[in-house]
Amino acid sequence: MREDRERRSGVAGRVLTVRVALLLVALLLAAAAAGAWVSQLGGKPAAQPVAVRQRLGAAVVATPAGPTPAAPASPAAATPTAAGSLGTATPAEASAALDAAPAEPALVEVEPEVVGNGEAMVVSVAAPGAAFAMLRYRDETVPLVPEDDLFWGVVGVPVGAGPGPALLSIETRTTSGRLIDVIERSYEVIAVERPVDQLQLPAAVMTALLAPESVEEEARLRAQQFSTYDHVPRWDAPFRVPARGVITTQFGSARSINGGPVGASHTGTDLANALGTPVLAAAPGRVIWVGEMPIRGRSIIIDHGAGVLSGYHHLDAEEVAAGDAVEAGQVIGAIGSTGLATGPHLHWEITVWGINVDPLPWTERLYRP
Repeated sequence: MREDRERRSGVAGRVLTVRVALLLVALLLAAAAAGAWVSQLGGKPAAQPVAVRQRLGAAVVATPAGPTPAAPASPAAATPTAAGSLGTATPAEASAALDAAPAEPALVEVEPEVVGNGEAMVVSVAAPGAAFAMLRYRDETVPLVPEDDLFWGVVGVPVGAGPGPALLSIETRTTSGRLIDVIERSYEVIAVERPVDQLQLPAAVMTALLAPESVEEEARLRAQQFSTYDHVPRWDAPFRVPARGVITTQFGSARSINGGPVGASHTGTDLANALGTPVLAAAPGRVIWVGEMPIRGRSIIIDHGAGVLSGYHHLDAEEVAAGDAVEAGQVIGAIGSTGLATGPHLHWEITVWGINVDPLPWTERLYRP
């Protein structure tokens, strides 16, 4: 009997030992679970599920090992601002946090920095982290073209611009439209001396072509031609001179008609040649307008992208229609004397965002970075 009691007592002791061990295991598991719950509230970052790590891997930089900041008082008040804080963020939250991250300073280049009135310059911006860039210039705002690691655009200086220093500014923004930076850049305008042309026109021509209604209709058609622009630039080489001929009137020259007061400056370059001489596209582009204008006569307008248009006026014939894509050197029409013209010639214009600039420098250099 005594041996049986001792045997039962030993079994009971072993059972008690097992139960105590199980209780200790349960307590350890509960402590581990509590620690994981605390880490979700802002202590040590919890491990991300594999799927989340794969989605954020390209955007989130791993948190370096070491002590972590103290947890915020409330999970709802926590706002992730650094890559290490995005451990439990959704992809949308991670994108928003990266969008708020500061970008490197933008670098702006203006070429040339000294530009003549009636000429053009190229503005380029290196802005890491920016998705958009806008150019503000003479009360106008135009988009810059994203290309490789740059944003760039062409700027026209009005022929009537006064000499001296001037400013332009660039705005850079993120994909969500948040303003990153505003950078101002100076340049200098110098006065280009140009001649005064003396024109002799019959009184009947003066009355018909310079009547107020003719001027108003010309302005209406010009507004129509400049109402939209293709964004992507199509040229990658200097422009071509669009016709053989003699330059009879320079861009920007002032004009006096029949001995009258000196008036507005000439808006293009005149190339005189025989009636019917072929007229070529100066650069690749898209024909956006073909028609008759009271003063410029039969005309073709080509959009080359990035705000740059070329105009071919006083034509005798057209070989293209609106909507046609053209290549540099393609025949598009023939020299004529329609509109306000004293003889057969091509009046050739280049405009940048609606500002007339001298076409000839475009045949000598490439206006892009």
